[in-house]
Amino acid sequence: HRLQIGKQIHHQLNNQRLIKEIHALDSRLKFVLNMKNFMHFLDKTNSNKKFNKSLDTDNQLREEYLVVLRRV
Repeated sequence: HRLQIGKQIHHQLNNQRLIKEIHALDSRLKFVLNMKNFMHFLDKTNSNKKFNKSLDTDNQLREEYLVVLRRV
């Protein structure tokens, strides 16, 4: 019985940690998306390079987000 309770506590703590990671990644993703929109207004002439770099970052964050979601 104690072993089962220990496993449940470990599982709950692990889930809480994963949820915090998901929230952090979600915040980073929102920040990147907001920055992408902001950059568009700042410099339209050089926006393709900036957009591609931002998109790469966005895709990387999405991949990290999915990895964390798969662990939940």
